Amino acid sequence: MDKAAARKLMKAVLAGIPVADLESRSALAAARLLASQWWREADVVLAFLAMPGEPDPRAVVSAAHAEGKTAAAPLIVDGALSFRVIAGDTKRLARDTWGIPQPDPSWPAWVPGPGPANVLVVTPGLAFDAKMHRLGRGRGYYDRFLARLRAVPGIRCTAVAFCLDEQVVDHLPHDARDQGVDAIVTDRRTIG
Repeated sequence: MDKAAARKLMKAVLAGIPVADLESRSALAAARLLASQWWREADVVLAFLAMPGEPDPRAVVSAAHAEGKTAAAPLIVDGALSFRVIAGDTKRLARDTWGIPQPDPSWPAWVPGPGPANVLVVTPGLAFDAKMHRLGRGRGYYDRFLARLRAVPGIRCTAVAFCLDEQVVDHLPHDARDQGVDAIVTDRRTIG
C-alpha cells in the first residue's frame, strides 16, 4: 500500500469513530502519556491542537501548565512549523481552513534555549507502526521540524505519537525524509 492509499484508509477509520468516543479515548491516551517517564522527564511539552476527528491532547496541555512545564502549540509560519508558548485559553482559538486551532500570533515563539532541555513532542499523525514510522497528512511539517529539533545541541527530543489504537498498523510506507517517533501512546497501550 502506498502513502496515498494508507492516508485514505486511515481517514475513513477515524471518520467512523463517534465524537463522544473520540473524546473519552483521547482522555485515556492522555492519562497514559501523563503516567510515562517521558512526561516526568520533560521540561518542555510541544503539543498539537487537534483538528476535528483527531485524538485531542488538550488534557496534556492543561497538565503541563498545572505542573509548571513550558507548553507550546504549533503554528505554520512562512511554510515551516514553529511553536508558540501557550499564553491563554486554547478553547477559543480561531481555526484554520482544516479546522486546526491556531495559536495567537502574539504568544511568544518557543525557541530552544541555551543549555540542556528535555523536550516532549506530542506528535500527531494518521498512522504509526511498531517500527516507529509515522504517516502524516503529506505536507512534511513535522518531518522537517523534528529533523531540525533533533539537530539542536543540548536538546533531548522525545517524539511520542498520540493516537488511537486503530491508528497503529503492521507496516507503513516510508522514505528517507520521514522522521519517526520514539514511542507511541494510544488509548489502550504504550509502545516504546
